[in-house]
Amino acid sequence: MQKKFAFIINPNAGRKKNFSVRDFISNQITDSSLFEILDWNSPDEFNLIKQEIDSGNYECTVAVGGDGTVNRVAEAIRGTEIALGILPFGSGNGLARTLNINLKPEVAIQQLLSGKIQKIDAGKMNSHSFFCTAGTGFDAYVGSLFAQSKRRGFFTYATISTQEIFSYKATQYRITVDGKTFTRKAFLITVCNSGQWGNDIYICPEAKINDGIFHLSILNEFSKIQIPTLAINLLRKKIHHTNFTEIITGKSIIIERESESPAHTDGEPHIEEKKLNFEILPSSLNVLC
Repeated sequence: MQKKFAFIINPNAGRKKNFSVRDFISNQITDSSLFEILDWNSPDEFNLIKQEIDSGNYECTVAVGGDGTVNRVAEAIRGTEIALGILPFGSGNGLARTLNINLKPEVAIQQLLSGKIQKIDAGKMNSHSFFCTAGTGFDAYVGSLFAQSKRRGFFTYATISTQEIFSYKATQYRITVDGKTFTRKAFLITVCNSGQWGNDIYICPEAKINDGIFHLSILNEFSKIQIPTLAINLLRKKIHHTNFTEIITGKSIIIERESESPAHTDGEPHIEEKKLNFEILPSSLNVLC
């Protein structure tokens, strides 16, 4: 039986001159009975989108956009039999890259049509779902600045990171992993369901998206002269072999901070209370890839 798709389009997806995502989908899937297109025009409208997903008898909902769109669509269908598909139009494309979904739209849509369903884990940070990474510290701080910027894309994110890394101070944290508590003064802490933040930049290359455990990556305090070495090892997928990083595995993680401050889920920043509770949700999301 052929699958029925709901394509959830972020209005900022595929913003190129003379390019229409809606027309692209219609040209690639000529049988109009196989799909519907749902436009997600503003963050406040997503409850309406979710109602349509729940009532539409779809086998697969396809997130058309970047990591933020993927996160919202995946959260809406987590725990159901509906599969997540991805048509990547973002800058990071963390989950798409992790699942080996081609970043060329014309190839990615053919993968959707011929792909198979598999189950992956999800995570919860307080009230927020995540599917790749979540955490606190420098990356969450940069994410909050990036969210305020009018410019998007990897170059803007890299520019902000470069500007802020020399002045950002490591913070004291109280961390509990599966009941064992310790303290660290860390530059950032990332709870990894998969290994990368996005753009194939791996904070924990050993993390697997379907193994039922988190990999907690703690980037400890370092001197400014070590920043080039840090950057090189991130790009080479070797950061877990350096003295900068400590990796701990577990299923239940609590991070307690000195004050309310930014945290992120799949790169989307939130101002969160001092205490961050992380829970693994094994095999809770169907994905089509």
